[in-house]
Amino acid sequence: MKILKKLRTYLFRIKLLRVRNLKIGKNVTISKKNSFGEVKVEIENDVYLGPNFSVGGKGKLIIKNGTIIGPNCFIMTSNHNYKSDLLKSIPYDSNEDIYTNIIGENVWIGANVSIVPGVNIGEGCIIGMGSVVSKNLDECSIAAGNPIKTIKKRNTKVYKDLKNKDKIYMKLKNKS
Repeated sequence: MKILKKLRTYLFRIKLLRVRNLKIGKNVTISKKNSFGEVKVEIENDVYLGPNFSVGGKGKLIIKNGTIIGPNCFIMTSNHNYKSDLLKSIPYDSNEDIYTNIIGENVWIGANVSIVPGVNIGEGCIIGMGSVVSKNLDECSIAAGNPIKTIKKRNTKVYKDLKNKDKIYMKLKNKS
């Protein structure tokens, strides 16, 4: 049974690698029914993407080591131009503002989270389910809501001690 699971994972990974603009590190779990569109995506090591994860736009997404993203999350990397004094049509024109979204190391993003273009999430953040991340979040923030608000900070000493001991959930999970 384990061999069959590994074979399915391997075949799914090969299918994903055929997607243009997708770079995947080691020990990455990508659940089914995900969409990467035209976005350039870099996924580092020990990452989990839940079912129905999708990223849209024409920009770039970087997901750093140890990040876990829950189901039904959506990240947008570009937006229609509506601000320019040189607009050629309304409500927006055919130009797009292109962004890079960066999700730091060891971030935990709950289910049904939306992230707007150009937002960066700092290392060690936790984002509550159903949140709309509309601004950058500092390292070790615990945030939730629409619009997102920082509720409190993680204990950075404990976080850094665990990181230094390489106690990364996806690494530990896959060793067992």
